[in-house]
Amino acid sequence: MTAKPNLSYTGEPLSLVTKSPNVGTVEYLTVSDGKLAVDAIVTGNNQTVAASDIKRNTLYKPTGGAISFDKPLNYIGNTLISPRIELTENGIIITGQMYSEIIDSYTDQTYDVENADAFLVTEVGDNDFSVEVVDSANYEAATWTTELPTRTEAGTYNVSWYVEGDNNVNANDGNLQVTIDKATANVAPTENLKYTGNAQELVTAPAGAGVKYGVPGEAVSNEAGSALSLNADDIKVGAVYSPTDRNGIVFPSNYTVKYKNRNKTCTNAKVFKQSFGPYALQNGTTAYDLPSTANAVMVTDVTGTEITVVAV
Repeated sequence: MTAKPNLSYTGEPLSLVTKSPNVGTVEYLTVSDGKLAVDAIVTGNNQTVAASDIKRNTLYKPTGGAISFDKPLNYIGNTLISPRIELTENGIIITGQMYSEIIDSYTDQTYDVENADAFLVTEVGDNDFSVEVVDSANYEAATWTTELPTRTEAGTYNVSWYVEGDNNVNANDGNLQVTIDKATANVAPTENLKYTGNAQELVTAPAGAGVKYGVPGEAVSNEAGSALSLNADDIKVGAVYSPTDRNGIVFPSNYTVKYKNRNKTCTNAKVFKQSFGPYALQNGTTAYDLPSTANAVMVTDVTGTEITVVAV
């Protein structure tokens, strides 16, 4: 069994391993690097888990209201009747009824557990069940399967595998670490284009690279002596804003402007021509100079209330 080398994101599922021939039936367990495998992750909001549905190696995580369990819980040596867990800002609260010999009756019992948000069931007995209180971010649902493991997203994955062994094949097992690299967008002009009367693709790029394109449009300038305030509906990818003086061109105040050249995010943004010095993009009371050869900004993306620009 070997890890597939030189994998890169394509947007499609990629096989992570190469199976050796004539090794028998192989079972695989695949999780993201740094994660621990559980059989299932159950989320709930004001629901009760029946006793027969409480399973070992299953993680239970409340998402709003409490999760209650229809079976006694053995927690740190104490038995809680009608146990429940509820999420708080700092962790979880475990509540239930615990028998007191002193008063020969059941009383309310509460445990506050910080830096945790879930139960991981470690044992399920005839009369009760046991748990470990955990941070669910460290776990991932995964089960053993005979299907070759595949993944789509870029990242590093740990693949455990084993062969049961029989009269023809030796028992064997192992662990592999496989990485799918991020895609690199190598964009190139399409060659040998000729007029056809139809739209043609101007560039080529690898599939799944998530490339966004902007073709510069006509430059928009402010009238000398006054600022031009942009209308949000008119801001499109490819628009070029070329100020003529310090009054400049003002972006909508409820939008942020991400200046890619310097990886800065601007509020109350304005592109303007400084009296002494290069053109600049204003961020409140701070100004970020454009490169000395630039006299405008071009919009490369508009997502929600964030506008991304580059100097041109």
